[in-house]
Amino acid sequence: MNSKALAQVLSTQGKSSEKDGQFEIGAETALTLYASLGSETLIISSVQTVKLMDEFLLATNQKGESYAIVMQDVRALRFGKGAATKRTGLI
Repeated sequence: MNSKALAQVLSTQGKSSEKDGQFEIGAETALTLYASLGSETLIISSVQTVKLMDEFLLATNQKGESYAIVMQDVRALRFGKGAATKRTGLI
């Protein structure tokens, strides 16, 4: 996927906000990124920010882990409902 296509998908899906090529994914959206890793697939779930660079992107998840991925290796983005629900403290 190229940066233009990624920017278009991120700006139209998932209630994300963009500033200087960095997309903040809203809490009501769960973003999973799929990238090729040789013959395997790298799956990054709970992505909170995506920074688009010239030839790669930097994705950061809820755990604070950051992944630098070459644009050509991005295969898909999955958008779902996030866990933006209130918890009452009851089990």
